[in-house]
Amino acid sequence: MDITTGVYGDFILFNLTGDFTVKSLSDMRKLFEETLSRSQTYLALNMKNVRFIDTSGIGLIKNMKTILDKKQGYFCMYNVSDSVFSIFKTTGCTDYFHIFKTEKEFQENTTI
Repeated sequence: MDITTGVYGDFILFNLTGDFTVKSLSDMRKLFEETLSRSQTYLALNMKNVRFIDTSGIGLIKNMKTILDKKQGYFCMYNVSDSVFSIFKTTGCTDYFHIFKTEKEFQENTTI
């Protein structure tokens, strides 16, 4: 999986491309730790180009959200594909994560 970063207001954006599997955990974890080391606690994942996520990927983003919640930060995802949303729904994650259908919806609902 490829990860590029961006900024929207107080949010750090991780733009993800590829499958989010156990093979990509190390890079994602490292980038997340670097983000935390700069005291940035508002994170959004742009999932537009992610077609699959496995349980390892779900576990990592659950952990990321838990850490940000403890730091009184905020974690969300947007542009989640139907296939990935279906995986989140099957695993019971749709009530746990803040998921916005589009980038516009994310921007309209996350003014900080």
